[in-house]
Amino acid sequence: AELEKQNAAPIFDSVEMPFAVVLAEMEHSGFGFDRPRLVRLRQTVMQRMRRLTKSARRILGRPVTLSNTERMKHILFLELKLPSSVTGGRPQRLNAEILHRLR
Repeated sequence: AELEKQNAAPIFDSVEMPFAVVLAEMEHSGFGFDRPRLVRLRQTVMQRMRRLTKSARRILGRPVTLSNTERMKHILFLELKLPSSVTGGRPQRLNAEILHRLR
């Protein structure tokens, strides 16, 4: 009844229900997982993070944790005084889009 009130019944019937069948089949049969590839990918990402962390430490002259977004916001916008205009004048979030704009 609620779907009909919101005129959402056609979407539910044509998208949601067929998709539920696909998900149920996937859940039943499972999916492939390439563990060796995932391990290699993890190693690659960890190596890159180590290199980036070393570079940041060299630039800042002190240890830094790149995964701590609150600390990175403080360093980038308050200590280094990078333009906060990329975040609308107030550094609320630090994400890939914001970092790309700082390049």
